[in-house]
Amino acid sequence: MAVASQCPYQDVRREIIRDCVDEEVGDPDADGQCHIDILYDEAEACGVSREGIYAASPTPAILAAIHAFENLSRTLGWLPGFSAVAALEIGQSEPAIRARERLTTPQQAAAYAEAFGGRAFHERLGLPEESLKFFAHHAYKDRFHGGGELRLLVKYANTSALQREALWAASASLQIMGLMTREIVRLAHEAIGLEPDRTFMTQVPSIQASQIPPAPRT
Repeated sequence: MAVASQCPYQDVRREIIRDCVDEEVGDPDADGQCHIDILYDEAEACGVSREGIYAASPTPAILAAIHAFENLSRTLGWLPGFSAVAALEIGQSEPAIRARERLTTPQQAAAYAEAFGGRAFHERLGLPEESLKFFAHHAYKDRFHGGGELRLLVKYANTSALQREALWAASASLQIMGLMTREIVRLAHEAIGLEPDRTFMTQVPSIQASQIPPAPRT
């Protein structure tokens, strides 16, 4: 919404608002639940109460990632800010899925899935199949939101300077997500008494200032 408040184009604001409605208000493809409520349901299925969630504090790594995402969305112009947010969903869009299929073999895709978590968490916890639906549902909706965001970036990043800004912001955002994902996987394994998968932990890059090029001058 910080990006939408800066953006002069209705089609971009509309895409952002549609996404926010799914995330925060109610997604018709999720029986009217918003995506945050789906996460609460999953936590309760795993034995974590909502009160316990409310009382919990984020770890330093996750808090740093949240602040970094907020800074990207509030301190950049609307287009690189939009690129930073959209990059997290574009990876699940139809063009991105087709690109991965061209660039990776089935064996590589299977190895990554195994490194990401192997056997599904609901199996490890003895829960019914599909009781943990957030990740699959969120990825499904990202195919639509990410595709719309990608089309808008192509439409409005129409100069070399704007394209450099958008790509820098997307790269920085994905580096931050790498850090956050490493921490989420570590916490998930810790919660069910498993050692974190070191193969996955080394495959996902952590953010380092030296890895992100300086922001382009405008």
